[in-house]
Amino acid sequence: MKKMRTWFGLFLGLFLTLALVAAGTGTKVLAARNYNHIFDGANLLTESEERELEELAVAASEEAGADISVITVNDMGGKSAMDFTDDWYDENGYGVGEDNSGILLMICMGTREYWISTCGKTAYEFSESDIDRLENRFLSELSNGDYYGAFESYIDGAKSELMPRTYGLKHLLGSLGGGLLASLVPVNIMKGKNKSIRRASGAASYIKANSMHLTKKYDRFLYRTVNRVHIAREHNNNSGGAGGGHISSSGTFHGGGGGHF
Repeated sequence: MKKMRTWFGLFLGLFLTLALVAAGTGTKVLAARNYNHIFDGANLLTESEERELEELAVAASEEAGADISVITVNDMGGKSAMDFTDDWYDENGYGVGEDNSGILLMICMGTREYWISTCGKTAYEFSESDIDRLENRFLSELSNGDYYGAFESYIDGAKSELMPRTYGLKHLLGSLGGGLLASLVPVNIMKGKNKSIRRASGAASYIKANSMHLTKKYDRFLYRTVNRVHIAREHNNNSGGAGGGHISSSGTFHGGGGGHF
């Protein structure tokens, strides 16, 4: 019993130590940020809408393991949408973990432009098709002036794209069992209808004795295997589209895409 109490005390101490370390790390991350997950510089939202979206963004970021944020501005100080969003991300402490992983949606009302900037592991995980799917979730609402709905759709979509596609053991076994059953039943039925079929040990069983004589032989080239390597294109403008990668003015690698609404 004494030994058990000793082990319990050690485990409890280890647990408390890890909890304190985690709490201290979270405080540093929050202290590094200059703004919340929702920064509405263009005043597109009511106070209650901004609070609700902030709660959604915080919860989504925790689930996805990456920073999911939105900013709105009236002008970009002469910068391109891509440069402005990347610089805002880098200079204001956005991101989670050592690689500052995250995704930031910028809306500029003065030019009616939007840009999605990705950073860290998110920049490598988000493909062109991921950005396209995310844009399709919120662009119609954004164009129609439903800013709360657009940002809500963006947050939910970003979380969905960042969450790992995993399947439980029960689902996996069920799929394998169902597929195996679906294939065995028709095969066994067909097998039962072919009672005359017997395994043959060679091709000679199908040839009548002394009925075929080879007089000539040829070697003919029939097929060719070609290996192609995809070279990712770099996205060099902000008129629309997605994907690619580039280095921001601070020397950080970013991905993303954008356009007008």
